[in-house]
Amino acid sequence: MERKNNDRRKKSDNAPNVWGIKEIVNVSLFGVLTGVMLFIGAFATVFNEVFSMIFSGPVGVLLAAPVYVMMVRRVDRFGVTSIAAIFIGLLFTLMGGYWYVFPWYVVVGVVVDVLWLRTPDMRRKAWNIIFSWGVFGTLYVFSTLIPIWVEGDKYFESQKTTRGVSESYVQAYQDYWTNSTWVIIIHLVALCASVLGAWFGTRMMRKHFEKASVL
Repeated sequence: MERKNNDRRKKSDNAPNVWGIKEIVNVSLFGVLTGVMLFIGAFATVFNEVFSMIFSGPVGVLLAAPVYVMMVRRVDRFGVTSIAAIFIGLLFTLMGGYWYVFPWYVVVGVVVDVLWLRTPDMRRKAWNIIFSWGVFGTLYVFSTLIPIWVEGDKYFESQKTTRGVSESYVQAYQDYWTNSTWVIIIHLVALCASVLGAWFGTRMMRKHFEKASVL
């Protein structure tokens, strides 16, 4: 088994760091699935306004983390996060998200790829993947602030008038996301959730898939 793993590592080291049709298809599927998990996490918290304000983003990044880990290990190409971020951004925009948030996802993806997932050796290290999703997941939650900064009070008003969000929910949104203390707390929770989810994902990959030579 050890010899087989070593042979697989050597093959990965010698493989060209280029993109083919297989990699594009995989990253598109994983990218969309990651976005779907982020959506599921958000919708799973709407049963309570206070809970939703604090845990909507963190639950999403927790659920999406294992998908991201599998994507990085399966695709194993430089730029995997950046391209996945394009699909995530497109998905969010098509589902009614603000178009000017889209570049933020891509920029964060590029930074993550350059700093922690640049080479095959870096992508094999579990803590590089964990830290990458920790950063991406936290800055994904941070993107919630962008429409507030761009549109100000008009953003909250538009939630009621054009998106049909209840006044009590919008008020809770404004109370929590314009309060610096709560913003810091929410992002710390998101960081912990991202790291925990990615750690679980790496353990799951190692235990179930690598032993079966799936990855």
